[in-house]
Amino acid sequence: MVFRLRQVGWVVPTMMGFAAVASVFAVTAGRSFADEGRNSGRQARCVSTPFETTEVLDRNKLYVEDRSGNAAIITMSNNCMWKGSPVGFELYGGGQICKPIDVNVTGELDTSVPIRCMAESVQLLSRDEAKAYRERGR
Repeated sequence: MVFRLRQVGWVVPTMMGFAAVASVFAVTAGRSFADEGRNSGRQARCVSTPFETTEVLDRNKLYVEDRSGNAAIITMSNNCMWKGSPVGFELYGGGQICKPIDVNVTGELDTSVPIRCMAESVQLLSRDEAKAYRERGR
């Protein structure tokens, strides 16, 4: 009987410890989600598929915006695009563009030999910056 109490005796404190850790995690996650909604216009976020707008800015810069208003400017390592020509996307690791490694772009799709573009940098824009960019472009 004493042996059984010793075996069971450590279970309750262990479960209480797990419950405390889970409570702290839940409260922390709840705060971060609440803050996320509050600062949505000010902080830059990754761009997710499906894309709402893609615009070639110059031979090596591409503006991409998703349906939620998140936007980014992707700078390519080579001159591989023309203004007004279609581009193709290859996304790696999911449907988001956060870093240059997340995307490869194919430019000049309307020619007989499309050119592969390698993303050199991704500048994430906040929703306010994206809105200002859209208004400036009109």
